[in-house]
Amino acid sequence: MEFWETKIARNRHRDEVTAAHLEALDWTVITVWECELHKNAGLNARLDALADEIVRAGELKSQREAFKRKTRIEAKMEREEILRRQAMLEAEIDALYPMPRKIRRFSKEL
Repeated sequence: MEFWETKIARNRHRDEVTAAHLEALDWTVITVWECELHKNAGLNARLDALADEIVRAGELKSQREAFKRKTRIEAKMEREEILRRQAMLEAEIDALYPMPRKIRRFSKEL
């Protein structure tokens, strides 16, 4: 009995580690136990549930990709806003403290 408990625990741990690695590579992991497929009475229900899991996984992946696109667009807009504000501040400083062109060009090269 102890042998089987150890073996099953080791197999579960291996499966968890493998699933974690696959998920880190952006795979979706769905586990189907062989024993679920042997019982004819529950087979159709399990296959229906599996189909639902696959559809849900695809929907979640689409949502994650949309979120990534949205955050990239937001970051780009934020960066553009910062650059716009910086340009406005530099123009304001130039207006308040005029500097000869030669010096201004030299300071921007630094």
